[in-house]
Amino acid sequence: LATMAAYLIEHHLSTGDYQKATVVADVLLRHYPNSAYLLTKKGTAYYRLLQTEVVSKYKRMDDIPPAVRERADVWYRENVFAFERAEALGWRPAEETSK
Repeated sequence: LATMAAYLIEHHLSTGDYQKATVVADVLLRHYPNSAYLLTKKGTAYYRLLQTEVVSKYKRMDDIPPAVRERADVWYRENVFAFERAEALGWRPAEETSK
C-alpha cells in the first residue's frame, strides 16, 4: 500500500508542494521504512525545497535570514540522510548504474 500511495508524493512534487511531499513521505516511510523509492522521493522533495526557498532567492549565504538558514540546514540534512539511507538499501543514482 505504501508503494501505491507514493503516487501522492509524485503529485505533490509535480505541483510544487514540496512540504506536503515530505510529510506524505514520512507517513509512508513509517509503514515501509526500507523503501529506497520513498526515500529518494523524500530526498528530492527536500532538494526542491532548498532550490525554491533558498538557492533561487538568495545570492550569498550572508543574505539568508537566520530563520531561513535554520530551516535550510534541516532540509539539507534530511536530503542527505534520505539519499544515504536509499544508497544503503541498494539504490544508485542513474549515472552510476550506466557505467
